[in-house]
Amino acid sequence: MAPCGDANIAVTFGKRLRAWRRKKNYAIHAVAEDLGVSKQIVSEWERGIRFPCQKHLTNIARYTAVPLCTFFREGTCQCNPHASCE
Repeated sequence: MAPCGDANIAVTFGKRLRAWRRKKNYAIHAVAEDLGVSKQIVSEWERGIRFPCQKHLTNIARYTAVPLCTFFREGTCQCNPHASCE
């Protein structure tokens, strides 16, 4: 479930995660293995069906070396890639 019950957040996050993965030419199963989750979970994140918990969000930020706010906001983000944005 998306935070605050906003399904649009989950969809936006998922689309941007998928775009990042495709840009890097990473297979979904490789991303899943590196993050310690199943490929079904990553697929559900990318489709906006599920939203990652805080632990997985932190792992995604570290793995991608991209600030988390990049997955939620338009434009550039000046956050530390290993910290959550507020």
